[in-house]
Amino acid sequence: MFRKSFPKASCIIDCTEVFIYRPSRLVTRAQTWLIYKKHNTLKVLVAVTPTGSISFLSRAWGWKISDKDIVQLSGILDKLMHGDQILADRRFVNEEDFAVRGATLVIPSFTKGRKQLPAKDLEESPCLAYVRIEVERCIGLLKSKYQILKDPLPIILVKRSDDIDFATADRIICVCASLTNRK
Repeated sequence: MFRKSFPKASCIIDCTEVFIYRPSRLVTRAQTWLIYKKHNTLKVLVAVTPTGSISFLSRAWGWKISDKDIVQLSGILDKLMHGDQILADRRFVNEEDFAVRGATLVIPSFTKGRKQLPAKDLEESPCLAYVRIEVERCIGLLKSKYQILKDPLPIILVKRSDDIDFATADRIICVCASLTNRK
């Protein structure tokens, strides 16, 4: 079903949150607090291939950052090839960023401002919903398989120093994703 509907799809992107312990600094605490999760979190962009493997992880972001901004800052756009089709949900509204690289962002249609969806969109939307379930399953497996990602990460693992690009939390998430790919 997936390959038939989206033959040029290279990945499905989504963001997920990883819990962290409550920071002691008030500013950091406010920046990482998610009301709907009722927890302090880090946000990570995840790309999953059509075969269900994690192919890209952004570094973990510890402030309120939109999905659109994380795509622009993560480096995933630099990895796209001309003709790639990237599937995502409607939070990723930056089609222009993908088009500049010759790629296409495919998001589910919605009726905002319209009375009815076009026929083509009615056919694609159920397929996109199926694909979304697959990426959520993959992310769920990543977060449930390893105890270190089930529990909040200590703040000491989140801090970056000037001499390293990635915090220990970034490395932990990357190793867990690699092990998840081995199934």
